[in-house]
Amino acid sequence: MSTEPVKVAIIFEYLLAVKNLNEKVIRNINDYEKVWWEKELPNIEGIYIGGKGTNEEAWYEVHKQKILPPPKPPTEIKKWVIKYDNPDQQPKVHTSIVIGLDDEGNEITELLDADSDCFSFYESWIQEWNRWAKVTSPKKKVQQMYMELFTLYQRFQREGEDLELASGQGLLQWEVEGHQISRHVLVTKLELIFDAKNGIFYLLPTS
Repeated sequence: MSTEPVKVAIIFEYLLAVKNLNEKVIRNINDYEKVWWEKELPNIEGIYIGGKGTNEEAWYEVHKQKILPPPKPPTEIKKWVIKYDNPDQQPKVHTSIVIGLDDEGNEITELLDADSDCFSFYESWIQEWNRWAKVTSPKKKVQQMYMELFTLYQRFQREGEDLELASGQGLLQWEVEGHQISRHVLVTKLELIFDAKNGIFYLLPTS
């Protein structure tokens, strides 16, 4: 009777045990390399939970976003606007600008709100910018998650079984020998599928 299957099993169990010895023990959910909390995901078109997207079997579905650039300030106020490309921050503007020196060498300043025509242009532009920011801010958050999943997908291609993606339901917290424990009650491994043609990531439970 051949003993090869037994030898293989023993070697496999040994290698698995060595691998487990080198793995870091995770006691707190926040100690994982990356954690997404479902309640913090943007509630907009582009992120779908529980099969509400294009794939009914996907627990999570993330679409690549088309993000339009911010409206440019008109020429009349261009010199006043410093930075305006972040939808999560109001544009930075000069409230005054030094335009020269008088005969005594004192600075001559121009105030933004002192020129009614200039200020009118600014108010009109900032309203347009606010509309852009309201639409773009959540899209930016979706796109950030999409890019994080894209990076993770590339890592799966390189590192394979050294990585694991999972979804947790329920949360238990307790203390053991001075260690704070925070772990999910139920953990389900997920498979990351990339539809490159349509720019969609699907996270499905593994069979």
